Amino acid sequence: MGQVQVAEARCHGVAKTKPSKRGGQAAQTPGWRLRFLYLGSADVGKDLAAYKAAGATVAWDKAGFGTRVAAVRLGPDPLLLLAGHRPSPSILPVFQVADLEAETDRLRTAGWTVEGEVFEVPNGPCRLFRDPSGNEVTLLQETRPDPFGTDGDGRAAPAPFRP
Repeated sequence: MGQVQVAEARCHGVAKTKPSKRGGQAAQTPGWRLRFLYLGSADVGKDLAAYKAAGATVAWDKAGFGTRVAAVRLGPDPLLLLAGHRPSPSILPVFQVADLEAETDRLRTAGWTVEGEVFEVPNGPCRLFRDPSGNEVTLLQETRPDPFGTDGDGRAAPAPFRP
């Protein structure tokens, strides 16, 4: 069988400039950095054991507010968050942005649906959006970098995001 080639994702979280059509200043594209993939879990303990058996390292495992969430690392970012409060199966990408309010305005203008109100996670405020096809995406403005001291595995947390 032939090998499958995967294109490497480039510049997560780095704003890129594009030449201006008017010959003036370059325009910036938004810098979204994929930080987490929220995976719905029917049984966090069982799923956590399965990821560990597959070679994942546990960054942290927290219970509270009637749910359990465990973060596992299978490679570089993003962390996978096994979440007991999310429907299973489901995957919700969480992108870090520099300015949540500005991105909310930009997406609303672009025809995305804003779902509910701003909510908090340990790293900071978030907002849930749906693209025109109904796919869910969450944006995070990190105001509390590395809320657990490190990513839980002794490695330093990623540098703060600045586009």
